Amino acid sequence: LNIDSNFIQKAILKQFVKEYNEKFNNTNNLKFEDFNFFNDKGQVLNSRDFLECLLDNTTSQLFIDQKELDFEKIVEIKKHQAQEKKVIGNKQLENGNIQLAIKFYLEAIELDPNCATFHSNLSEAYLRFNKFEEALKAAKMAILLDQSLVKAYFRQGLAAKKLKQYSAALEILEAGKIIAEDNPTKHKFIKSIKEIEQLMDSNTNTNTNTNTNTNTN
Repeated sequence: LNIDSNFIQKAILKQFVKEYNEKFNNTNNLKFEDFNFFNDKGQVLNSRDFLECLLDNTTSQLFIDQKELDFEKIVEIKKHQAQEKKVIGNKQLENGNIQLAIKFYLEAIELDPNCATFHSNLSEAYLRFNKFEEALKAAKMAILLDQSLVKAYFRQGLAAKKLKQYSAALEILEAGKIIAEDNPTKHKFIKSIKEIEQLMDSNTNTNTNTNTNTNTN
């Protein structure tokens, strides 16, 4: 039976790197070609020498380290990881695990801070957790990153409404309504705008009555 020794070497090294990735929670899906191998004296080894040391135990300690990846690859990897975090966050939010959803959205943002959707989703999670200041900030950041993101306008408006910042809520919802012109969610903006206008009218009437009573007394 003829067995390709190179194939065996690669299989062992592949398993070694797999165990390394699992040990350090490395989710970059790197192959053994992406690593440097060296011994305890700091001498860089090729994969064959490293394998011989590994099997023969001829050195007291072996080391493995990731090679320096190019910037574009790092960004690509981080974006992929961030999307995975977002998906988990969305699932947690659907299941009512709001704090876990916030955790995963924050982790996604740490990996890819320029993705508007992550900030918008974080705003939604904060709204459901009654953290309206945080929801407002997250929605503002989402709009700053992507001015066409309709959901972010609605979430910022809702957060402002909850904080009783009615004028600010009206302003952002009116802006969102224009952007949502052809969006199925436009009716939500119209409904919220009417509700806020009613609240503002109610507050005006209350203030007027208070002033009248004060003058009468």
